[in-house]
Amino acid sequence: MPRDQDRRQKALERKATKRKEHLRTMVRSEGSVAPASVRALVRAAAQWPLYETWMTRDWKNEENLVQAVVARRSPTGQLAAAVFLIDLGCLGVKNALVRPFASRAEYDALLETLGEEMPLEKADLDLVAKVIDEGITYAKQLGFRPHRDYYEAAAFLAGAEPEACHVKIPLGREGKPFFFAGPYDNVKRIMAQLTRRLGPNGFHYVVPVGPEFQVIPAESDSEEAGDEDDDEG
Repeated sequence: MPRDQDRRQKALERKATKRKEHLRTMVRSEGSVAPASVRALVRAAAQWPLYETWMTRDWKNEENLVQAVVARRSPTGQLAAAVFLIDLGCLGVKNALVRPFASRAEYDALLETLGEEMPLEKADLDLVAKVIDEGITYAKQLGFRPHRDYYEAAAFLAGAEPEACHVKIPLGREGKPFFFAGPYDNVKRIMAQLTRRLGPNGFHYVVPVGPEFQVIPAESDSEEAGDEDDDEG
């Protein structure tokens, strides 16, 4: 692999690792509140008025990875937010969570943390919903389902009209699915699913080869199967 491409893939791997750790940190921080109380608050928060929406500034990036934050605010000023990590390459919603905040400072700290590696900017709710919807639809065609916590987080998208957004959403790479292997992905299972659905040359991928990462382009077209498998992404 050319040296500059090798350096780029290592940088992408580091960014993916940091993103995963950021989400794990957010989940751990919820432990200070009783789980039952959190669930009740989350259900209520999904009905609060929309406060603001954020999305990765460079959301049409080469990794196909997008972060989105949908925040809602209660009439008394309490904040809660749903966070999504969307892979537009092939896996759809890779991670999702909902979190209430004890203060505005705590919420701002979340935005700062998420934006360290993937800077965020204010976004329209309809665009965010369209990115999420199309990512999920694309992934389902390949046999991958959204993260188990997506369905809880999706309630924060209430009121969105993705069909009203006419922005084209980039899916895959060069007309084919693109799998960029993150540090916590089950590479063997995902590669097997893509191969079953598309054939060995029907998709692009970046996977670890020894200690390095290697970009493997698809070499020929392959027809997709008609039925969706039950495998998850």
